[in-house]
Parts: sequence; structure tokens; C-alpha cells
Amino acid sequence: MSLDAANDIALRDKLDNPPSLPGRGKLEAVTRAVRSRGGTLPIDSILAPLFGPGKLTVDEALYYGLYRGGVGKDAARRFVGKRQQSKFHFHCNDTT
Repeated sequence: MSLDAANDIALRDKLDNPPSLPGRGKLEAVTRAVRSRGGTLPIDSILAPLFGPGKLTVDEALYYGLYRGGVGKDAARRFVGKRQQSKFHFHCNDTT
């Protein structure tokens, strides 16, 4: 925290939401990754965290680079999306 309340509030709002990549940036990142892998895409590493307990958004899966490979399906399922994190925080912390 700083002494600039408006800046702190803007930062908090930014951190409270899942990361979002510009549409063109998403496409370019995935295209580069697919080309570097010889035209294949590790779809399991992307889909597993989207439908797993961590409920990542597509933007989060791209932000964390799960399309690059190197992260197995089981490891990818351990990623937690921002929306799920807030539920964990609520249930794991005393709010009284």
C-alpha cells in the first residue's frame, strides 16, 4: 500500500480479476507456440485446468503459458484461477 489511494484501488481492482490478454496477443502467442512445436498443440494441458477444480479461464491458461507444453495434464489441473482463489480465501480465512 502507498499513500496514493486512487492508485491502490486501481491496483487492487486489477489484481482481483483474472489476467486478460488482448485478442491479437492471444492468437500470436498460440501461433508461435504451435509453430515452435512443429504444428502440434498440447490441448490436454489447456483443457484440463479449464474444466478442473481450479477453473482457469482461457486467458489464464494462455497467461500461464500452458499451451507451450512442458506442463503435464496432472500438473496443469493444479493451477487455480483467480475466481476460485477468492472462494478459497473466503473459506480459509476468518472473516469475523
